[in-house]
Amino acid sequence: MKKNLPELSPVHMRRLWLERQGLLEEAPFGLGRDGAYAAIRRLGYVQIDTIFVVERAHHHILWTRVPDYRPEVLRALQTEEKRVFEYWTHALSFIPTEDFRYFVRSMREHEREPSAWFRNVTPKQRRDLLRRIRRDGAISIRQIEEERQEKDHEWASRKPSKRALEHLFYSGRLAVSAREGMVKHYDALERHFGWDRRPAAVSRREEASYRIDRTLAAQGAITFDSATYLERDLRDPIRAELDRRARAGSLVRAHVPGAFAEVFVSPDDLAKKEDAFAIDPERIHVLSPFDPLLIQRRRTRALFDFDYVLECYIPEAKRKFGYFVLPVLAGERLVARIDLKADRESGRLVRKAWHWERGDFDKKRMRAAIETKLAEFARFQFER
Repeated sequence: MKKNLPELSPVHMRRLWLERQGLLEEAPFGLGRDGAYAAIRRLGYVQIDTIFVVERAHHHILWTRVPDYRPEVLRALQTEEKRVFEYWTHALSFIPTEDFRYFVRSMREHEREPSAWFRNVTPKQRRDLLRRIRRDGAISIRQIEEERQEKDHEWASRKPSKRALEHLFYSGRLAVSAREGMVKHYDALERHFGWDRRPAAVSRREEASYRIDRTLAAQGAITFDSATYLERDLRDPIRAELDRRARAGSLVRAHVPGAFAEVFVSPDDLAKKEDAFAIDPERIHVLSPFDPLLIQRRRTRALFDFDYVLECYIPEAKRKFGYFVLPVLAGERLVARIDLKADRESGRLVRKAWHWERGDFDKKRMRAAIETKLAEFARFQFER
């Protein structure tokens, strides 16, 4: 611990994080399209995942914060209003379009130095696909007729053009203009957004500043590790910007006893009292495994005493809690883990296992509140 740092208690840091995540009150971001967009702005991005054991992660994350959310809302934001776009953060995600310029440098680097995943994509494949899309409009991989080949990876497609499409996408030449489930339709980037040309890239310092602002908005008090989560090339400029803001006084260095030797927090947030946050112990959220409250495991463990592993990637014999376990948040505590599966033929949620966390709370009363939330979660998935 650095000498003479002010103290931020773990409770304070946890409550600040929950408030920023929109998990302490009903509909903190509003409702409908504007509410969903406000939630994405606050979180910075919403992760996309293909797993379909229950409702897919991006829809689940938004429903948790926007009570009237339905998947058609995200489709409208992406395809009609174009207020969000898809690109890579720590995973493929929905991102506010107003932040597009902060990803252009990465797009240029993907085009100039493609990863090994795209080593077999030829310039001719790229040119032919771009020419076809510019001439005929958006396409999906299903519309490409070609001879199939053997997969070289379990996640790969048997169609060679899929990687060419993906490389053009990561290079910022194509945008995902629409989705049908997990089937993506690709269009020329400028045509999709109605731009004359792609926005210019920002400087590395501006990009580092953006990453810090995004993390502060979503977490309140941040560590260097949380600001640089899965970043490689921005660690030095992010460290320099955090140090600059600390010297200027717009951020304060503090320590969190038993959790973090150094965090960065605004003076106003540091001055808040622990009891200034409205905590309702019966406000229940059944969280997606990909929820931003869970995705940085060390942070979740330090502030919630909750060690979480998504066990669908683990052999069945080694699983402790179940295949697709959803953590349950009650107020400010993670109180249970429920292994759920959506039975879409019968229109019901199957509860394969229910595990309580340690703690002194009324499990009978808590179970009733969780059952109510599970019924809402089932209606969200099956009654639309």
